[in-house]
Amino acid sequence: NTLSFEGTEGQVFSMSPTLSSGDIFSVNDISGMQSMAVNADGTITMDAQTKSVTIKNNASATSTLILENTNADAVDGPILEFYRNTPSPADNGDAGAIQWTMTNDNGDKHEYGRLFMEYNDASDGDERGEMIFQLTEDGAVGQEYMRLRGGVRQIELNTMQDDIDLVWNTDNTANFFFCDASTNRIGINVGSSPSALLHV
Repeated sequence: NTLSFEGTEGQVFSMSPTLSSGDIFSVNDISGMQSMAVNADGTITMDAQTKSVTIKNNASATSTLILENTNADAVDGPILEFYRNTPSPADNGDAGAIQWTMTNDNGDKHEYGRLFMEYNDASDGDERGEMIFQLTEDGAVGQEYMRLRGGVRQIELNTMQDDIDLVWNTDNTANFFFCDASTNRIGINVGSSPSALLHV
């Protein structure tokens, strides 16, 4: 086994164990629970228990986290996986989310947007997912704008039937296609105020 501490401007810590299995490096938290481990097979595990793992920097236009894959084959990689390892999966249950939080002009941390998955069907052999896009409005709970349904192969806009307009601009015309949710009207090249169920 090898343990190395080296000098100025050089390697300051090194471990080269000859173990063929088990953890070769491990750190426990104050309660004695393992927080980080490096296994002899190359697996690295971080477990914050009920807390969070934070990776941060303060540079502009610089990646805070990079996942790099150097394999030369044509198979997918790198892969970012969200694994909901629940003992009781159920239809319509949440299964993972990407959440965007920012500070408002009062300095408060607030959620502004979320992309998350749900179980459409958790049955063995009939697994189906739904991907949901939400934005926060007026400080309230996220408003759903779009949903991708794996069960029926459907792209659904405005699932909750709220006052959300649909706009399609061309390269030289704003509101070329405009669906007015509040009046149940669709306009084509008539601006943002169609005057009939279908106004062309």
